[in-house]
Formats: sequence, C-alpha cells, structure tokens
Amino acid sequence: KVKPINYTGSFRSSDDTLTKAWYTGAYGVRLNMEADGFNSILIERGDRVAIQGDGHPTMAASLVAFSPFQLVKQMLDQTNSGHVHGHHVVDDTIMAYPLYWTLSVYDWFMASGDVSGFKTLVPDVMSIIDERIDDFLQPGLNIVWMGWDDR
Repeated sequence: KVKPINYTGSFRSSDDTLTKAWYTGAYGVRLNMEADGFNSILIERGDRVAIQGDGHPTMAASLVAFSPFQLVKQMLDQTNSGHVHGHHVVDDTIMAYPLYWTLSVYDWFMASGDVSGFKTLVPDVMSIIDERIDDFLQPGLNIVWMGWDDR
C-alpha cells in the first residue's frame, strides 16, 4: 500500500538527535504516501478525508525528502477549495486551512518549477487570498483557536 519511492533529499546535523528526528519525520511521511495520495490512520477509520490544512506539513516534508511532484500536484488538485473552479472541500470553512493550501502550492512550485501546473492553480490561489482578506477585514471578527482537544 505504501508508494515505492526513494529518498531524493537528505539531512545531516552535528547533532545526531536532530538528524534522527529528520529521518523519523521523513519516514512517517513515507508510510502515509500511497500511489494516489497521502493517507493517515484516521482516513482508514472511514470517517475522515484528506484535508488541506493537515496536508501542508506532510506535502512540504515529502517535497524535501522524496520529490514526488506529480503526487503533490494531485493532492493539491484534490484539496483545492478555490472558488474559481467550483471546488469545495471539507475544511474550507476553517479560515486558515485554505491559506495553508496556498502555501503548499508555493512549496510545490518552488520545488518542481512546473510553470504550466502553477498557472492552473493561480486563479484559485488568488480567490482564496481575496476571500481571506475579506474575512479578516470584517468588523468585529472574532478569531478563536480550536485545537484537537477542543472539538
């Protein structure tokens, strides 16, 4: 079930603990990398889907450790909540998550250099940023933090 993929990145530090932490994190990302996307144990429960906010650090780490450009682009397409292409994903109402998606687009573009793929995502990136600007400029905006233990 795990996508067969080789390490293309590496990390070395004078601190062995830091080096081990990097490889442990990369291995964790590799374990959740499948042929058609990134998975997690929660998805296997059947009541979860891939979401863009949680996917941001996973995709960023995968780009550094494995360079799976096509897989990350596929996940960006699946978790796109921009309104230009009529997408709607489960977490686009959490204000920060679509912004994390735009950061993932940036990370993917900087790592892959895929200009034509980037151009297909730019209209949605712009719509997300415009919407978040409108959200933040609302008078009386009440921003609260909801951590995993608050749900």
